[in-house]
Amino acid sequence: MKINYKQIWELQVPDLPMQEIKLTGKYTRARLNYLKDTKPDIYMKLLTSDLLKDHLRDIQQEAEELEELLMEQLLKSERNEIPDKATAQMEWVGYMNNLKNRVQEMVLAQVIYN
Repeated sequence: MKINYKQIWELQVPDLPMQEIKLTGKYTRARLNYLKDTKPDIYMKLLTSDLLKDHLRDIQQEAEELEELLMEQLLKSERNEIPDKATAQMEWVGYMNNLKNRVQEMVLAQVIYN
């Protein structure tokens, strides 16, 4: 079997097929892209040691758990600031979307880009 190589930054790395990795979660995709773009040495180490799938699965799970925890904490701490859903639906939707975006940014910073 002939192995083709590609250059990532100054490294020549094997061009291995990626069909086996299912990119099912947004955090999985974000972590994979982060590793490929900024940490090619770690990416190749995980890929060639057959640990990439496990790593991505663990990252997705950790990120989802943190997202849920942070959302609960922010909802409790900001309960007095949340608009009433029954009387101000659009404000409530906007507030909840903003809260979710804040939580996702925190998760990206703490789990994905770490």
